[in-house]
Amino acid sequence: VVTSSVMPNRSLAVLLAALASVVLTACKGAATSSLGIVPDPPSLVADGQGTVLLTVTASQSGSPAADGTAIALSTTGGSFAPDDASVRTFEATIMSGLATVKLYAPTSPVDAVVSGTFDDFGTPVSGQATVHFKAPPLAVSLAFGCEGHTLGVSAAGGIQTMRCHVQAKDANGADIAAAQIGFLTEAGTLTIDNGPPAADGTRAVTYSADGTTIGTSAGPVDVDPFDQNGKPQSTCTCGLDPFKSTCLGEPCYVANGRIHNPRDGVVTLVAYVRGMTASGLDTVGEPFVDSNDNGTWDSGNEVCLHAGAKSTTACNAATGGQSDAIYLWQSFRVVWAGEPITNQPFAGISVAKSSITWGAGKGTAVTVRVVDANLNPVAAYDNGDAIALSANCGEFSPAISGGLPLVVGSAGMSFTASGAIQSPFLRASYTGDTLFPNATFGTLTFQDLTCPAVDEQCTLSATVTHTVAPGGSGSTTMLDPRVVLVPKGTCM
Repeated sequence: VVTSSVMPNRSLAVLLAALASVVLTACKGAATSSLGIVPDPPSLVADGQGTVLLTVTASQSGSPAADGTAIALSTTGGSFAPDDASVRTFEATIMSGLATVKLYAPTSPVDAVVSGTFDDFGTPVSGQATVHFKAPPLAVSLAFGCEGHTLGVSAAGGIQTMRCHVQAKDANGADIAAAQIGFLTEAGTLTIDNGPPAADGTRAVTYSADGTTIGTSAGPVDVDPFDQNGKPQSTCTCGLDPFKSTCLGEPCYVANGRIHNPRDGVVTLVAYVRGMTASGLDTVGEPFVDSNDNGTWDSGNEVCLHAGAKSTTACNAATGGQSDAIYLWQSFRVVWAGEPITNQPFAGISVAKSSITWGAGKGTAVTVRVVDANLNPVAAYDNGDAIALSANCGEFSPAISGGLPLVVGSAGMSFTASGAIQSPFLRASYTGDTLFPNATFGTLTFQDLTCPAVDEQCTLSATVTHTVAPGGSGSTTMLDPRVVLVPKGTCM
């Protein structure tokens, strides 16, 4: 009996001692919960295109966290969304002990701290890692331009587009990432097309012009006419014939209380990229839109990329001073060519003589000037774009010799490689009216030898067929008719 009563007590003591030992061991080396974040790669160029793969691991009391455990992530740089740089938070879900998340590179260098946390039965568990987004290579060259200088843009025609291109290279000849190239525009928008560049690094760009913005702050800027030295001036006196105005610069006329001149339809486009000149010094100032073509930035109405942000109140380019960032930039100019005007005496049909001698081979030269409200040539794109001229002289039937397709594209204009406007905007470069859109259609001749018994009036009519934009549908405009007198008894 004694033996049987002692043995259980001794076994209980041994069990309690063993249990105490286990508890003590657990207290001294208990497994803890943790959160790990590993970036791959840990360093990346801040080009706005690359991605870092974040591997997030979570454990609870030494074991992988349960599937479905939510991890709240945040970052001080980069973004968790490919198309929105402002997305700085994300919730990841643990599966099989880990989660993978993409962090998208910003466009500016930064040491981004990525932090994460999850709830471990009421206790927050945190971890973090640093991703080094380094400055991208600087460009040493930049080329920018469009397929032409004239785009047909109508207030009723909606959005029209033009193909453009841009190319930027670093010192090693490598292509600069598309996200590093920016644009400023006087009107319209420039967007780099998706996809890789061409073999030479040239990237396709689309310029979009919205005709509904004409006459608003988002459309082409209304600028003063040039004087004879090619400088804008606001004291111009515009005559009845804009091509003979006293401005002595570009032609102009007054309508509805506003001066109209060709540069009212000229839009300045700018491409820029962070870079360096060959010497490594910033000598080009900050990019700005020179809307009035005076060669300097004007506060209040010309946008400038000042200190990395668009501004109309500050610009280091105005004085040629150094900016806090080095930019290479290039301008290009596009004319928004509108519909033909028909209500002005200087536009439409004109003849060399208002009174014509009747007879075989007799007649007069007929000229048709097709310009828009700003005196710019009407854009033409299709082979069918042309001027059709007809004459109605009562019982007589005159013949019209010669023919005239509508002038295509940038005829009548000239620009330097950098986009500066050249002749024939300056009066000194005119030879009469011939350099600006003033096209001789042909000669109106009379083949009927019968002398008119009474004075005849010949009515000249012109129909202009023009295409607003490449691939668009054609429009038809009737120009104001012109009457030519044929006196009786003047047969030769």
